[in-house]
Amino acid sequence: PVGYLFPDTYFIPVTATATSTVKIMRDNFVRKIFLLMPEIERSGRTLEEIIVMASLIEGEANRGPDREMVSDVLWKRLKLGMPLQVDVEMKTYEFPGLPKKPINNPGLASIRAAISPSSTPYLYYLTGDDGNMYYSRTFEEHVAKKQKYIE
Repeated sequence: PVGYLFPDTYFIPVTATATSTVKIMRDNFVRKIFLLMPEIERSGRTLEEIIVMASLIEGEANRGPDREMVSDVLWKRLKLGMPLQVDVEMKTYEFPGLPKKPINNPGLASIRAAISPSSTPYLYYLTGDDGNMYYSRTFEEHVAKKQKYIE
């Protein structure tokens, strides 16, 4: 079950089967997420929504503050009915809303970012060729930054 296998360092017995390995990873996910359930409930979102969003964040942002900012942009787009337009899941360009399932197994940082996005004035972001993320309020600003930071 993609999305619900916690990425971590595991010591898997040599005698482990695929089924027992999945169970170890799934049990670890349950342990980690159990501690976050009160925050998830306070967010007003379901566990499934949080994990799907966290999987998108995991694929899009690799630094703490960027995760929270991307989370804000994506939740905002969702609320506005805009397509999410996330490069790691191209179907988000065609269909509005969250994907039906997670696209990867997000780590704790991305899950926390999905639960608690930062508050930003932005509606767009991109990752430049230099690896930095650039944020914009308007589409015009976004296009200008795309021309400046992506070859």
